[in-house]
Amino acid sequence: MICGNTKPRIPSITGRQRYFDRRPAWAYDLKIIQRGSQGRDQAKANRQAIRSARVFSIYDHARHAVGLSETRRAKLERHRRCVSKAVDAIRSLTPQQCSDVAFLEHEFIPSLGLNDEESHEQPTELSRYFGAGLHLWQYPSQLAPYLVWLSGNAGAVKCYMEIGCRWGGTFILTVEWLRKNGAELNAVVAVDPIDQSPLIDEYFKLLQSEAGSAGHAVATLYVHALSTSVDVLNVIKRLQPDFVFIDGDHSLKGAITDHMLVRDYARIIVHHDIVSQSCRDTMQLWSILKELERHDFKFCEFTEQYKSVHGSYLGIGVMQKLSAPVQWNKNERSADVTEGAIFADNG
Repeated sequence: MICGNTKPRIPSITGRQRYFDRRPAWAYDLKIIQRGSQGRDQAKANRQAIRSARVFSIYDHARHAVGLSETRRAKLERHRRCVSKAVDAIRSLTPQQCSDVAFLEHEFIPSLGLNDEESHEQPTELSRYFGAGLHLWQYPSQLAPYLVWLSGNAGAVKCYMEIGCRWGGTFILTVEWLRKNGAELNAVVAVDPIDQSPLIDEYFKLLQSEAGSAGHAVATLYVHALSTSVDVLNVIKRLQPDFVFIDGDHSLKGAITDHMLVRDYARIIVHHDIVSQSCRDTMQLWSILKELERHDFKFCEFTEQYKSVHGSYLGIGVMQKLSAPVQWNKNERSADVTEGAIFADNG
């Protein structure tokens, strides 16, 4: 999860740099901000802020990918053996436990280990699980009902991709959850500008060691690059992932670019931080997507908060492609968005 000030350049979503293969009609005619209650002045200020952000070329991605600090690497190295324990725990769950939200929220998910960053966002009642195991950067109250939902929608998934995997906890849990609930995965892909963590390294070794057994072999790939890199674009075109979890660049430009990269291939797209007050752009994007993608996707949200936390954080938003998408009507544009094109070159 990246909520800081680093905002890598992404190709313009209009005009000169249309490097995506296909887009829905609204992608060429949507403005960054729906004016709504914000008013014209605020909408203009937001557009100017987006345009003035420090950027760099998408072809410079290699020098902007970063290594893992020695301190963090050493810490995660100590948790390598937790990976196999977590995998065994997931695989040993009964069908009843996989559908029991209370059990998953209060017992199982915390036992896998939670992340210890941004302590002000973390519920104090779960403090004994911080910095342990898989370092899941999720609220169990949100993740539990999401996993139950996923249990009933995992069967057809063939390729899972996570954009912004950080230490890899959510990635490992999701892959195992998919396999646990009937998905015959051919490939799994993790993308992050941070070096591959010891947790993901250990998990990939585990999957590779199982490839020769009677189980279904799963190809593994870690892409050490920004999602806007040519490497990632080529992987997406080649593997065409049908389930993508987006938790990468949290700027509006970055998040919508990630969405557009995969929307033509993915049957399920999950956006993270849809109600996080520390990630305003992803909150805004989710509101926009619910309006403009309603013709092609149905939506589901998991946003339960903890009373011990002051504010609203994280949030999981699911988009599931409709089997028979509603035909787009160009005349609806003015009803959907009041302000023009999302990354307009003028105005």
